[in-house]
Amino acid sequence: MTGLWDGGATGTVGITATVSEPYYDALQQGLIDNLPDVVGIGGRAFLIDTSNNEWTRTSVKVVEQRNVTSTRDLTLLPQGVWRQTVSSWNKGSGQSNMDRDESDINRFYKSINIDYANQWQASLLNQTNQVADLAESATARTYLQEVNGDLFGAVGTKVFMVVNFTTFAVSSLTLPGSGVATGISSDGEFVIVSHGSDISRYKNASGTLTLVDTFNPSASGSNNFVLWSQDRLLTNMNNALYDTTPGATAALIYTHPIADFKWVAGTRAPNGTYLVGGAGDKWVIHFLQLDSTGATFDAPVIAQTLPEGEIAYSITAYQGFIIVGTRFGFRMMVADSNGILTSGAKVPTNTPVYDFEGQDRFVWYTQSSITDAYESPTNEDTVSTYFPPTKAQGIGRMDLSEYTNVALTPAFANDLIAQTTQFSWPTFAGSTPDSIDTAITAVATVDGINAQSTTVTGRRVMARAGGKIYAEILDTPAPGWIEQGRMSYSVEDNKAGLYQLIKWSNPNDGGIFLDYKADGGDWYRAARVNMNVGITSGHRSTDGLVFSRLEPRYVIIPGTTNPAITRWELRSAPAVGQASSWNVPIMNYQELDINGVKIVRDPVEELNFLMNLVQSGALFFYQESGLVYSVHATGFQWRPESLATGGLGWQGTYVLTVEEIV
Repeated sequence: MTGLWDGGATGTVGITATVSEPYYDALQQGLIDNLPDVVGIGGRAFLIDTSNNEWTRTSVKVVEQRNVTSTRDLTLLPQGVWRQTVSSWNKGSGQSNMDRDESDINRFYKSINIDYANQWQASLLNQTNQVADLAESATARTYLQEVNGDLFGAVGTKVFMVVNFTTFAVSSLTLPGSGVATGISSDGEFVIVSHGSDISRYKNASGTLTLVDTFNPSASGSNNFVLWSQDRLLTNMNNALYDTTPGATAALIYTHPIADFKWVAGTRAPNGTYLVGGAGDKWVIHFLQLDSTGATFDAPVIAQTLPEGEIAYSITAYQGFIIVGTRFGFRMMVADSNGILTSGAKVPTNTPVYDFEGQDRFVWYTQSSITDAYESPTNEDTVSTYFPPTKAQGIGRMDLSEYTNVALTPAFANDLIAQTTQFSWPTFAGSTPDSIDTAITAVATVDGINAQSTTVTGRRVMARAGGKIYAEILDTPAPGWIEQGRMSYSVEDNKAGLYQLIKWSNPNDGGIFLDYKADGGDWYRAARVNMNVGITSGHRSTDGLVFSRLEPRYVIIPGTTNPAITRWELRSAPAVGQASSWNVPIMNYQELDINGVKIVRDPVEELNFLMNLVQSGALFFYQESGLVYSVHATGFQWRPESLATGGLGWQGTYVLTVEEIV
């Protein structure tokens, strides 16, 4: 295929020479008149000795080698050929530049429908489909809870249970008593739903959703969450916390001194219970434990204070970590022996994280507005309809076995994308980023025993506000893409691309498109590769592409099987610029003749001026024949011949070596 590239623009720049002690003589006029044997050095005019052919100009190789700390990528290559390779993506997304000193070669920028978590390969995630619709208000939060292999949920005034994971047939009941669903939990036997000022428990009775009981922990107030933890059932009534364990009298645990304080979520942890809440823009995490008798709770203590403005929406404990979902992302935390939490950095999302789901070494989190949209290349595009538009919805996934270079920040990336039907995607309708209108508010795992893939067990199910349910369809890989991030071989100078190649694990009937974006331009499709023969694309020419920075993208289209790419490589050569080096033999004499006019100068002063250029290493302008170059002095040779009048200093020829800066 024919590549396109922009060779850049040319133009002229006007430069006014200045000196610290300006003066004017016939030499300066000769410089203005562009006399061929008069040059400008840092704004001063000098006469050149042209008698012995010492005035020379030679080319300089601008780029000698890469700025790398390892010679791994330089071995087995011809001199002057550079290689950039990627062979694993398991450290996740979020890295926009792939070859800075602190960059991790196993991270990438962003992706859609890519399973990044297998080291040494990247494959495709499954398609999803809308499998149920409870038809509640689009602003009613949907909750999901798996209990002993059954999937329960609540949304608006309904509680529901999935009775068949093949058809996703749903059995539903209307909540008794007051209010709409505000939370969901389980004690391992029943699913427990908070609503209004009441709490109701349900069970699967031989395939039928059945109400067990409903109770009210307090005479007044409304609840925001329910949690089974430490063999106790916890909820809130306005700003007060209650132990409302069935079979016992409801007991007040703690009343927050701020009347508007809002408790929103809790999680059971091996060392106790963590609850999150706040008022206004100040939100905190409380740690709660049973007292020494095990009969009642001690007053909660503050375990961590979130940064101001970082409103919390959810919290979970998994594999020794506490993870908090906030208004625009999530934070991982670890507890000390007293339950006090140390927080990692915020991993950003565009909308609140309403729910988490842990399985194996992974934790999934809700994403209501995914703006990592596919951009079509300018020269051709046959796959844009395979990908969701901006503001797609779905879930993300973090890998607790891999971490970025920021403490307590796991590898993460976009995961499953919600699809109404194949290649039809719901989009976020909220008027503000933290609006719940049509947000993805829940994620759960079903078929945890029977369904397995290369990295995870079970099928993921996600729920949208209003009661729309989306489920993963096993063994149906969806088209996906990876943007690798900017690369420059660690130097900003121009490079000429030679070729790229892509490798995959096994021959299959899928395909790959190799795209790139050079120096902030548009995406360009460089190659289309069929994966049905061998395990490598071979050398795919970049057709002489010249670039300073390049952004690669791999677009993967599945066949009947899930293809997995294992390596990408780009080879380039440094593009030598138009840099020059000059040897300039300067006539540094007390008296000079220029076109019949005698010039008198102090050779000691001129010598000091020239020596300072060499010793300081400063940039200055070199001018000859009307052209101006930005240079620095790299050496000199001083050949004194005789004393000047008065015997105060020597005069002679000063050969200055200067090199162009480009």
